[in-house]
Amino acid sequence: MGISSRDYCIRYVAVFLLVTIGLAGCAGLGGRLAKPKVQLASLAVQNIQAFESTFVLTLRVFNTNDAPLDLKALEAELDLNGRHFATGVTRTDIHIPALESQTVDVTVYASSLEMVRQVWSQVQGIQNREANAPWEYTVSGTLHLDNRGLLPRLPFEVSGTVELDALVPKSQ
Repeated sequence: MGISSRDYCIRYVAVFLLVTIGLAGCAGLGGRLAKPKVQLASLAVQNIQAFESTFVLTLRVFNTNDAPLDLKALEAELDLNGRHFATGVTRTDIHIPALESQTVDVTVYASSLEMVRQVWSQVQGIQNREANAPWEYTVSGTLHLDNRGLLPRLPFEVSGTVELDALVPKSQ
C-alpha cells in the first residue's frame, strides 16, 4: 500500500514546520550580543619592585544588552602614549544584569625596565610639551563570558588621558 499524495503533503508540511521552528529557536538561543561599553574607573599603583611593577585597573563594564552577562574572566592590555605598558588577566565571577553595569578590578603587570623606558621617553619629549601634560592611555582586551557557546568572548577598547600624578603613589 503506497502513500497517498495527501499523506505526503501532510508529512512534507510537518517536516517543513519542524525545521522552521527549530531554526528560529536556534537563532533565538545564539542571538548576537552588543559589544560592551567599558570605561576606565581608576588606575592605581599597587607595588613597585626591581623588575616588575603592579597596577590595578578598575574597569566599569556596561551591559547594554537585553540579556544578562556572566563574566568568568577579563584580560587587558594597557598602552601609555601609544606604547605597550602592562598586561593582565583576572578570573572573576561577575553577573551583570541586563542594562546595568559593574566594576571589575584587573591586576596588570609592567616590566620595570619598560617603565624606565617610558619615563625616559617622556622626559625627552617634555621639550615639546608641558611637563604635567596628561598621558594618553588605551585599555583593550577581552571579556570572557560564561555559558555563551556561540559567543564566548567580547572584545573591548577604551582610550582617554590620565594625569601622571594619578600613577604616582602618594606619600603619607
